[in-house]
Amino acid sequence: MLPGHAVGMAISHERIPGGGNGAAATVTLRGYVLRSWLLLTLRDHGQVMTVADLVDCLEQCGFRTQARPSKDVSDALRWEVRRGRARRVARSTYELGCLPRQTAWRMRRRLLAQVTDEGAAGATGRGREGSHDPPPT
Repeated sequence: MLPGHAVGMAISHERIPGGGNGAAATVTLRGYVLRSWLLLTLRDHGQVMTVADLVDCLEQCGFRTQARPSKDVSDALRWEVRRGRARRVARSTYELGCLPRQTAWRMRRRLLAQVTDEGAAGATGRGREGSHDPPPT
């Protein structure tokens, strides 16, 4: 992992609104994007992690969840355990399951798009309009 990048993804703190480093978390992750972030974090760490560790990493990277972070993280991981992408080792402890390289790449791209869209919405008040590159032809 490159220095200066957020845990679990190749997005620098400067590109994240709120930016980690003790700043207020401003980007809310939920659904597929939260699950992607969790799996990519497990993949990048390469070890067993507890829900508390994942919540700490989430907050350090300048992210938040909708409600209770520990419940949102455990619910998201429960979904991924059923899909085989994560394994429950013990209570509140998970490791990466089977995550194909192409799937990880797709998750990383979608996560980056979500973070930059929310950053553009906060900075310009425009939301998703005008913040996407045109589709390839």
